[in-house]
Amino acid sequence: MAKRMEQGDRRIFGQTQEGTSMNKAQLKRTRRFSFWWALLLAVLAVGFIVPARPASADPSSPQISAWIGEYFNNRHLSGSPVLIRDDAAISFNWGLSSPAGNVPANGFSARWTRSCYFSSGTYRFFALSDDGVRIWLDGQLVIDQWHSSPGYTYTADRYLNAGTHVIRVEYYEEGGGARIQFWWETGDAQTYPDWRGAYYAGSSPNGNPVLVRNDAAIDFDWGSGSPATNVPGDNFSVRWTSRAYFEAATYRFHAKIDGTVCLWVDGELIIDAQNDGSIGEFTGDYVTSRGDYDLKVEFFEGRGDAQIEVWWEKVGPSYPDWKGEYWTNPYLSGQPALVQNEGRIDFDWGLGSAAAGLPVDNWSARWTRTLYFEAATYQFSFIVDDGARLWVDDVLVLDAWYEGSARQLSAYYALGAGYHTVRVEFFERGGDAQMQLWWSK
Repeated sequence: MAKRMEQGDRRIFGQTQEGTSMNKAQLKRTRRFSFWWALLLAVLAVGFIVPARPASADPSSPQISAWIGEYFNNRHLSGSPVLIRDDAAISFNWGLSSPAGNVPANGFSARWTRSCYFSSGTYRFFALSDDGVRIWLDGQLVIDQWHSSPGYTYTADRYLNAGTHVIRVEYYEEGGGARIQFWWETGDAQTYPDWRGAYYAGSSPNGNPVLVRNDAAIDFDWGSGSPATNVPGDNFSVRWTSRAYFEAATYRFHAKIDGTVCLWVDGELIIDAQNDGSIGEFTGDYVTSRGDYDLKVEFFEGRGDAQIEVWWEKVGPSYPDWKGEYWTNPYLSGQPALVQNEGRIDFDWGLGSAAAGLPVDNWSARWTRTLYFEAATYQFSFIVDDGARLWVDDVLVLDAWYEGSARQLSAYYALGAGYHTVRVEFFERGGDAQMQLWWSK
């Protein structure tokens, strides 16, 4: 009996061990299931909390919503850009600084491109640049000022059909201060046949004007009053823009003011004066070829009375042959140091100077003339030392705008019967200087 009890005990004990073994296996399976289930939930949670990095996070291909800005570490837009970014507007005044950490402060260039919708009409495009700037509209070069300058505003008027148009702005900085601004305004000649007057509530004609209207003339004496109901009587500014025809002559521009005035002709500042509390008259001379010129006048009134009157008159001789303009820098920049009539473009200055007051090296010149041509294909030729380029009716026909010893270039160009304007630009860097121009059918 004791033996049977012992056997029973062993069975009972064996059953207890077997039952315990089964519980442990189930527990292992349960733990294994719980582990994988917890891991799945964790992966799903991480997927919701930390989204995958979008492709646009790559700094070399940013999301572009406005202007595609490409920056180069040279002044020739050559090679691959060192920076590509989205620029909300082309309105930069870097001064002596750099646009970004990987772009040098001097000797850099940039390109901006954008497609914009325009309603049909005439638009005026503006570019304020220090140093060089070029503007393309649908692949057509409309502003070409690819030279060093202390900061001028250039303009171009174009009629656009309704639709999307591609704008490209190119800029380079040589040295010193760096600044570039680009914008446009509606400039329909039917809407503003005289002067487009944009009035601003503030000391600077920037942002949105509170009033835009056609002004028949810039001839106002507001006294202590206001130009209009929505323009304040003090601390206001005005920008007038227009386009006018001039003969080949020297013109004297006048500004009679009580306030502050700046006057530009084709982007060159002619008058910059301030006279508060009384009436003062200021003048500036400008030499023109025959053709249309962009005019811009900016006026600021602080306190007290406000008055402005602007006009001009012809004071200098015309140029029956070639109008020759000479600069004391190789960039055709600023006001010419000498303007005179030239019978022909046939010069070999050697190591000497073109005229008294001009340096023997690092100077430039421009000659312009309007002539009657018969309908034919002409061969235009020049010999140059150092650089020159030739336009016919603003079409670049010959381009040797680089340093080099005396060399001859020729090109064929077809002209219709009528008057055509020929323009020659030249620069001398060093050594001998020579410039000769001729053409034949």
